[in-house]
Amino acid sequence: MKRIKNSFFAKTFTISLLMLFIITMTAYLLLYLLLPVFYRRFKISEYEEKAAGVIRSLSQADSDGSDIEILTDFAQRDAADVTVYNADGSIYFRITEKLGVSILHGNSQQQPDGKSVFQMEIDESGSGNAARMESEYPYSANGIDRTLVLDIPLQPLDEAKSVIINIYPFAGLLCIVFSFLLAILFSRNVVDPIRHIQHTVREMAQLSPDAQIPVRTGDEIAQMSRDINSMYEELRSTIIDLEAKIKAYTSSENQKIAFLRNVSHELKTPLASANALIEGIVYGISPYCDDKEKYLNECRDFLQKAITLTKESLSLSPVYKESPQTTALKSLVETEFRPYKVILKSRQIRYCVDIPPQVTITTSLNLFSKAISNVLSNAANYTDNGGTVRIRYRMNRLCIENTCTPLSPEELKRVMKPMHSGQNSTQYSNGLGLFIVEQSLGLMQIPFSFAPMEDGSGMCFSFTLK
Repeated sequence: MKRIKNSFFAKTFTISLLMLFIITMTAYLLLYLLLPVFYRRFKISEYEEKAAGVIRSLSQADSDGSDIEILTDFAQRDAADVTVYNADGSIYFRITEKLGVSILHGNSQQQPDGKSVFQMEIDESGSGNAARMESEYPYSANGIDRTLVLDIPLQPLDEAKSVIINIYPFAGLLCIVFSFLLAILFSRNVVDPIRHIQHTVREMAQLSPDAQIPVRTGDEIAQMSRDINSMYEELRSTIIDLEAKIKAYTSSENQKIAFLRNVSHELKTPLASANALIEGIVYGISPYCDDKEKYLNECRDFLQKAITLTKESLSLSPVYKESPQTTALKSLVETEFRPYKVILKSRQIRYCVDIPPQVTITTSLNLFSKAISNVLSNAANYTDNGGTVRIRYRMNRLCIENTCTPLSPEELKRVMKPMHSGQNSTQYSNGLGLFIVEQSLGLMQIPFSFAPMEDGSGMCFSFTLK
């Protein structure tokens, strides 16, 4: 197991904690350093607006007493030292905090455009004297030019700085606590979805059918989760398709091997029989040497059947790789039934095809056609003269019935063997038809049955179609 310092949660938590702590501490430091600067700017702007208002009031005063009243109210209201000079430099009016004592911290000079000049002196000797701001404004009242000088005290910020420094450790501790909590919340919100993705991806690696990443938000992680889910669905669908194709291919190959094994086994019988006849004739063994023509004809028949079986087996080889196709069942049956109508007509056999036209079948058409053709051939060859061949479709079952003498249980056991011809065989029979049918239907995995009809009037070959 990896150490905690290497985990994504630990990294995210540490980075978040450091960022929040640095931001908070920087804010406190900026407050400590910038508070005096912004305070002075604020006071200058505030008193400049107030002085402008006083000048407007003095300029509009009607008598000598009204300007004194205005200045007194201003000095008392705003805690400012006010001095008014006449044009010759004599003092017209003065009011200070210390009852007539003038405390000046700087000189002022009137600019040519009439604007005031601000001068400030700060006592940095440690005596506790506060910084002050002095400004002067020229004005005219009742036709007399005078100059207003304001001496405004600035509140000392040493105490505020001391308070900030004193609470700095507590603020730092609170900052650490809140940063810790916020970092945990932030890290969990970031890491938990990633952990869900990691856990689900492990399930996907095991091809779990229910593996899916939960999507609860609309951010980039949620979009990535949706993409992974979509990719896994496509991947799993592809894997399922491949497994199905591999299974089908394996089944086809196994059936091919089984078919070839059966064919090779069945070829042994006619070849062994032909070989025995030839050896009897060659070595003068009775009765084979006594009637050579008879046994040579039998040998030829065995070899002809072996050749026919080989040809039929080879004719099935191309259909192994044939893709399934869909066609109308009635049309396919009628097409395969057409060549046997001549045999039926010559033997006065009636026939009936009862298949709904909308019924379709999806399979290897060549292989299924060969199976149908052999079943129809068997029915045409073994139906009694004047009998009936009936083809009908009911409940996913295709039945081919023909009137004849039903086969005995012993005959039914041998009827699917190659080279087998029943007691009612005709010149059209080679003994391979039902063997080819059995092998073909086995390749297509179509269940079938061959049994006497319930009323005992003949035989019925039925297919169970899906």
